[in-house]
Amino acid sequence: MRRMNRIALLIGFGTTGLHAEPVPAHLQGPQVRLWYEESGRLSEDIAPPRSITLWNTIIGEGEAEEIANDALFTIHVRTSGEQNLAQPLFLSATDKASKILAQRTFKSILTSKDGNAVVPLWVRDIGCAGTVVFAARIGSERQSFSIDFPCGE
Repeated sequence: MRRMNRIALLIGFGTTGLHAEPVPAHLQGPQVRLWYEESGRLSEDIAPPRSITLWNTIIGEGEAEEIANDALFTIHVRTSGEQNLAQPLFLSATDKASKILAQRTFKSILTSKDGNAVVPLWVRDIGCAGTVVFAARIGSERQSFSIDFPCGE
């Protein structure tokens, strides 16, 4: 019985399954959306190259449609077909002084049959954070951009 289990394991993994090279993963389509507190909905994407005025979003001013203190940062991880990526993905949001506002590490990612997964990072209390840098890294692939969340009288 043990021998049959060992054979089934080898057949299931193949002879190279345990030593396979990392599958190339590409980062695409980063987005940021404001969380509107009155309606509980997300805004349209506000990530660059879109130009938007986010002055005093904490009181619903600027181009914010409602009060918004939080934001959702997402990015697409693309591969060739369905993959279980074992390489970690790191997401972060930092202010201009490099203070971490939010960060998340995904130890593995399962992509769809089309080779896509959308991964999130929730950023709290972003409304008056000033310049925020959103960054994503998987393997040698990196993407980052900044958005200004100014406040004042």
